[in-house]
Amino acid sequence: MTTEATTSLSASAYQITDATKQVIDPDSSLSVIDNGTPLADSAVTIDYVRGIARKNSGSFTGPVTITGRYLPRFQVAEAKSFEINAARDLLDSTVMDSATEYHSRTAGLADFSGTLGQLGDLRTDIGDADPVIPLSDFLAGTRRVISITMPNGVYFRAFAKFADMKESGEVASLVNTTLSWQSCAVAGVDGTGGQAAAWSTDS
Repeated sequence: MTTEATTSLSASAYQITDATKQVIDPDSSLSVIDNGTPLADSAVTIDYVRGIARKNSGSFTGPVTITGRYLPRFQVAEAKSFEINAARDLLDSTVMDSATEYHSRTAGLADFSGTLGQLGDLRTDIGDADPVIPLSDFLAGTRRVISITMPNGVYFRAFAKFADMKESGEVASLVNTTLSWQSCAVAGVDGTGGQAAAWSTDS
C-alpha cells in the first residue's frame, strides 16, 4: 500500500481507513507521512494488528498517510469454537520496611494464548483462499495473525504461533481438531515500536 489514507481517532492517533488493510506486516518497511512529511521511526508507535499509528509526543498535523505492506486476511474454514486467555506476570516488589505487612506487586510482561476448534484435518489447508496448513506452520514456527471476528466487527486480534495441536474422532462423530496458540511480540524491521495484540475495546 502506498500513501494509504487514514482516519483520525484522536489528535495523536490515526488508523488506516480501509478495514481490509489494517493488519500491517512488521517484516516490511513502514513510513508514516504527516502533512506530506515522513516522520522518524522513533516518533511513532505502530499498532500492527489494527493499523494505527500513534505519535509518541505531541499531535499530528494531518492529513496522515501510511506506506508499507499489509497482510491479507482469510476466513478459517469450518471453525466452530475459540478461547482467549490473558495473563500478566506480577513481580514481587516488596522492600524491607517496619510497616510492611503485605506483598507489593509490579505488573510485568503480558501474554495472550488460546485455542481454535474446528472440523477437519490439521495436515490440510484450513483457509478459504491463502494456504494455511497448521501442521506445516507448527513445524516451521510460522507466525500468523489470529483474528476473532463477530457479526458486529473484529473482537480480538493477535500475532501468534501455534504451540500445540490435537485431533480427535470417534465412529459416531466427525474429526475435531484443536489448535493452541500463543501471542508473540512484534517490532518493525525499521525499528518502529509496535503492539502485538488488541481487543476491540482497546483505545
